[in-house]
Amino acid sequence: MSGKAPEVSVVIPCYNAEAFVAEAVGSALGQVGVRHEVIVVDDGSTDASAEILAGFGDRITLIRQENRGEGGARNRGLKEAQGRFVAFLDADDWWSPTFLREMLHALMDSGAGLAYCGWQNVGISGPRAEPFVPPEYEGDNKLFALLENTRWPVHAALVDLALAREIGGFATDLRYCADFLFWLEVGVRTRIVRVPKVLAYYRHHRPDHLSTARADWALAHLEVQKRFLRRHPELRDRLGRAGVRRALYGELRRRAYVAYWGRDLRSARRLFRRLLAAGYLRRGDLRRMLPSLLPETMHQWMVGMADRSRTVSA
Repeated sequence: MSGKAPEVSVVIPCYNAEAFVAEAVGSALGQVGVRHEVIVVDDGSTDASAEILAGFGDRITLIRQENRGEGGARNRGLKEAQGRFVAFLDADDWWSPTFLREMLHALMDSGAGLAYCGWQNVGISGPRAEPFVPPEYEGDNKLFALLENTRWPVHAALVDLALAREIGGFATDLRYCADFLFWLEVGVRTRIVRVPKVLAYYRHHRPDHLSTARADWALAHLEVQKRFLRRHPELRDRLGRAGVRRALYGELRRRAYVAYWGRDLRSARRLFRRLLAAGYLRRGDLRRMLPSLLPETMHQWMVGMADRSRTVSA
């Protein structure tokens, strides 16, 4: 970085990421065509992360603190940031070398307060491993789209630093979905702009949250949606009752069926029960959802019988 103030601050939270943090920091330092600073918050690591980070010397701003979780680490970075814009990069992910330059140009050209881009999941197979460029969300359906689901991973966006501070950064009381709430709060306050390129890479190297904690994740997502609407009753009124229910429970229903068809019956049962309690049902739902009120062993037997019947008939 030159002697001039940085245009962009990069915040990297790190907790026990010795296997990947050097690559992540190298990706941030290797950004071209933009003045930027790299702030790494070592959030109480107990592995070799601290030694690896010390090896970067004064090329990074290294902050060490007791473990406060990902949100607490990102917020510390926000406090120290000096750029006009800020980007978040987790310690196991990375960017294309032109990520910051292209995102910054999009913001400066459009006057928007947030830019988002495409990404690719690495370390998994199947359709989810394909490069993905999200659609345009700035439009008449923006509020519903942002409320329905998280539309980009935390490292696939660049945001105005003052705006990120204005909303108070990341909620530290949430185990899941703090980034969802953060982007919701930002997105409704400013114009957003899409960069239709894959510039961010998300590394899968641990058990997938969607399989190991699918119900916890889905229910946390629902509670974040409700928290946001309690804060913004005027936005709830704009969507109307039907729109709110579709955004909240339509997404929960989708996640419940992902669990059900993947035969994660324990998760599906929890989500089906929440949908039944909310009275959010579509044609054909009852025959699959009502058995979730039975003992789990009986439900497992019923599903097993149905699977064997389909196998025999095929």
